[in-house]
Amino acid sequence: MTLAELDELSAFCACNIPNSQDECQQLTDIFFDAGNRYAEEGTQRRRSLGLIQQLAEALPDEWDLTEEVFRGCVYSGQLPDDKVWSIPDALYSTRAHWAVYVRNDLMSVAFQTILAICLQELQPQSVVQRRVFHSVEAFAGWFASSKTVAGVVSDLGPGSFGDLVASCRSHAPALTDWTNDAHEIQLGGQLIGGWQPGVDIAPLLSQSLCLLAMLVVRDDPGQQPYSGLAITPEALRDYPINLISFRSRSAVWQTMSLEQVVADLVVWCLDTHLRVALRKLRQSNRSTFHLRPSERGLEVVGDQIPPPSQTTPRFRQAVQILRDLGMLARDKSHMTRLTASGREQMEVASV
Repeated sequence: MTLAELDELSAFCACNIPNSQDECQQLTDIFFDAGNRYAEEGTQRRRSLGLIQQLAEALPDEWDLTEEVFRGCVYSGQLPDDKVWSIPDALYSTRAHWAVYVRNDLMSVAFQTILAICLQELQPQSVVQRRVFHSVEAFAGWFASSKTVAGVVSDLGPGSFGDLVASCRSHAPALTDWTNDAHEIQLGGQLIGGWQPGVDIAPLLSQSLCLLAMLVVRDDPGQQPYSGLAITPEALRDYPINLISFRSRSAVWQTMSLEQVVADLVVWCLDTHLRVALRKLRQSNRSTFHLRPSERGLEVVGDQIPPPSQTTPRFRQAVQILRDLGMLARDKSHMTRLTASGREQMEVASV
């Protein structure tokens, strides 16, 4: 292969798709489902791409189109410069669906952090220091009565989980103020960025409880948790911790002390992990256990504790598609912005 031969193949580079009018139009028709061939799936893909284009057009000059910015804007309906994000009426439901996605992810990060905390507490210790727990409930009871939890409860304010929710409701930033460090969007980011092996678990436990309390504050009892999304009760059976079960559980927590809530959270997290791992082992013959019961009590499997993380919403792939089609481009400040062709397609996708 010579350099001259590579030069001859340059037309096949994705960056040259906009220069091939027919091919570019065919790809645009596929991704934006111009012929309505993909029914509801195509409609939602078109509107999601249109929503990303709307955000690229609306962002202040100093803000780039990143996944973190997208999450914050769709969740709050607010741009990072404290201005309302105005979008066409046709995209309101799409933004609302993405808000549910982000809310579900925030809940997941809180529970993943609690699972990681539990695994760190259960990790193998020296023979002298090792504590033996023959059940999840025994460990949960010990942990809830530990000095660590007592310190967290003292900092948050002794009382019930309902008292913590009331305190969060009084002092929480507005839903639209998503760049505030006390906002649930930022709390989720702090949990992900703050986890590392051997870390002091007290601040992470405190932030997890505050994040869950904030999600209760933001919950609208008048709407179904997964309103408008094609999620069946059968699909949720494989995932016991979800927005529906969280709403029911948090209602029970209202009158419980924070120590009791921590114990219940630990049991719920560990039981769910064992149940999901057992299902995956049965279905795919692949072991995903990080914890297992044994003759020597609960044991952590391996020495790698899974850190809390977000799911991947294919946002980066969507941005790359729009960039390859010439609808997004980097400006002089290296910020991703809408092009003239992108603006034209955005108008089509937003009706």
